[in-house]
Amino acid sequence: MTSRSRSSANASLWNRGFTLVELLVAITIMAGATAWALPRLNHKIQQGKVDTYTQNIETGLFSLMARVRRSSKYCTLFESNPAHNQYADPNSTLELGKINTSLHDQLINCPCSSTSKNCSTPFRFLHRENTKEAELVQVLISRKKYGLSPQGTNPEGEELIMRIRSKDWNQNQQVLTRCIVISGNGHLFKGTWNYQMNQSSPTACKRFCSVGGNCNG
Repeated sequence: MTSRSRSSANASLWNRGFTLVELLVAITIMAGATAWALPRLNHKIQQGKVDTYTQNIETGLFSLMARVRRSSKYCTLFESNPAHNQYADPNSTLELGKINTSLHDQLINCPCSSTSKNCSTPFRFLHRENTKEAELVQVLISRKKYGLSPQGTNPEGEELIMRIRSKDWNQNQQVLTRCIVISGNGHLFKGTWNYQMNQSSPTACKRFCSVGGNCNG
C-alpha cells in the first residue's frame, strides 16, 4: 500500500467517528463512575462540616475555660438547655448571637463586675458564630446547669459531653458523630462517638477512633 493510500485509509477511519455501541459503552462507564463517586463525595462534604463545627466548639470552649479562670468567677452553663440529651439546632444552644438577652444568661451565665477587663466582651461557647456549618449540624448536650469553677473544674466532679452530628445522619450514618468532653477536673478533649457503648458515659467518646472507620455501630 502506498503512502497516499495509507493516509486516505487513516483519514477515513478518523472521519468515521464513534459507533453507537462505543458511545453507549462510554456513557455506561461514565454513569457507573459517577454513581460510585457522588456518595463518597457527599460523605466527605458532610463529614467535613461536622469536623469543622466540632473544631469551632473545641476552640471556643478552651477560650471560655481560660476566661473563667482569669475572671476568678463561678460560671453556670446550660441552666435552660433545649438540647439536653436530645439533638437540637445549635442556633438554640451555642450560637449566642442569635439568642435574645433573656435566654442568654440561662445558657451561659458568667457574672463579672463592670470594671473587670476579662468581661469587656460577652462569654461565649464558639470561636466563630454564624458559620455555614451551623446550618448543617445538630448538637446534643448531656447536662443542664453545668458549673465551671474559677479553677476551670466542675465542683461536683461531673463531666459535660457534647455530641455533634450531621443533620442528615438518619439517612447517612456513615458520617461519624464527633464528641467533646469536659471532665470534672477540667480536662477537655474531642473524639468520635461510639454508639455501641454506654450512651451516658464519657468513655463512649473514643479519642483515637479511626477517621476511616465506622464508629457509629
